Amino acid sequence: MWLKQISLINFKKHSNLVLDFSDKLNILFGANDDGKSCVIEAIKWLFFNEGKDVRKEGTKKTVVTALLDNEVKVSKIKSASINAYELEIGDEVKRFDSVGKTIPDEIKDALQVRTINIDNEEIILNIADQITLPFLLGESSVFKSKLFNKLTGSNLIDKSLQSFNKDILRIGRETKLGTEHLKEQQKSLEEVTIQKDKLEKLYNNFKNQFDNLKALQEHYEKANNLKDKLESNHCDLQETKVLLSNIKSVPDDLVIGLKKNIEKLEQYELLINKIKEINVTLKNTDNQLKELKIPKINIDKLKKDYDKLKKLKELFSQLLGITGDTIDSDSEIYQYKNLIIENEKKYKEVLQKYGKCPTCKSKITEDILKDIKL
Repeated sequence: MWLKQISLINFKKHSNLVLDFSDKLNILFGANDDGKSCVIEAIKWLFFNEGKDVRKEGTKKTVVTALLDNEVKVSKIKSASINAYELEIGDEVKRFDSVGKTIPDEIKDALQVRTINIDNEEIILNIADQITLPFLLGESSVFKSKLFNKLTGSNLIDKSLQSFNKDILRIGRETKLGTEHLKEQQKSLEEVTIQKDKLEKLYNNFKNQFDNLKALQEHYEKANNLKDKLESNHCDLQETKVLLSNIKSVPDDLVIGLKKNIEKLEQYELLINKIKEINVTLKNTDNQLKELKIPKINIDKLKKDYDKLKKLKELFSQLLGITGDTIDSDSEIYQYKNLIIENEKKYKEVLQKYGKCPTCKSKITEDILKDIKL
């Protein structure tokens, strides 16, 4: 990556300066006080955020822009209220406001130039001032050694060795302390083991004695329960004897009489239950009779209807040629049936001949004739 172009706007002596560079050797020349050093200061100000009082007198805003060979633009902007970086990659522009002493990481990554920290001092190896001696000739051998180690990465090896030696010493101390602690723990363990064995013996002796006492207590409780039962049984036996002495024997004939009375009593109970059932039935019947409504009968009218029926019966018997009130023999019944059939046949013939009912004057059809029964 190389610097392709740099633009200075209102930076110290330059109002608007644009310089193009090549990827080879570039030389700035000019008379004294033409602003050659200002270009170096502008590069330091943009790339490393170094420099103060960079704004040109009488101006309000200073801008330094670097165009890199990958077409990435990085600008630093300074005014009374602004201290910012801008990163332009293609069409995307990203702004970083309120920049202090630290350059944003994205700007550092875009510029690909960083300082090197030696003994807490930030060293710029890319740029040297005008009166500075050739590369590192003015520095001490110790500084050169540290810088060389920093550039080659040897400082990391030294740090790793130092850290490794510290770890070895720390581990040695911890191992020694651990060994001493382990010996103490082993000694304590031996003492605790001895105490544990003694306590186990005491515990086993105590356990055996406790088990024996527990067994004796169980035997005692059983014996005590048996004793209480014996005393209770003895009292019950005494009471039973007293009761038995007070009991008088009953004669056999009295027992037989009692049995008979019991049988009678059972029969009486059966009769009582039946009487109760009858009473319930009577009560229900009485309720039904109360609810029953007896129609009023006109006896005179009933007698007249009976006389009419009797006369009609006699008339019907005369028509059939039967005399008497009843038909007694089977032959008379057969004769009666035949007469009915013949009269029914004659009646149908008369109706069919005239074609009308003599009563209702309706037309006589075959269906009506089939339905007529005498």
